[in-house]
Amino acid sequence: MKTRKGYKTYPLTVAQKFHNYYAQYCPGKEVLNVGTSLTIEFELNIDELRKAIYKAYERCESMRARLAYDKKEQEWYQYIVEKEEREIEFVADP
Repeated sequence: MKTRKGYKTYPLTVAQKFHNYYAQYCPGKEVLNVGTSLTIEFELNIDELRKAIYKAYERCESMRARLAYDKKEQEWYQYIVEKEEREIEFVADP
């Protein structure tokens, strides 16, 4: 089995292939995302929110999926990273 950055790779699912196709060939990227927002009317504990997001990363493999393109085979693959903690930026509403 192929590996990427030490992780096993897997072929894309049909749904992922559709998204990849739309991203390359559709005039607008709107087809890929549906925008939403959540308005919170009280003080938010950003550190606790970050902890909750990192816990969700641990539990949900799809949030840790990464895509890689193999130029030689001209094929997309996916792999699942074990853990990733990067700064989650908080942008306050003006």
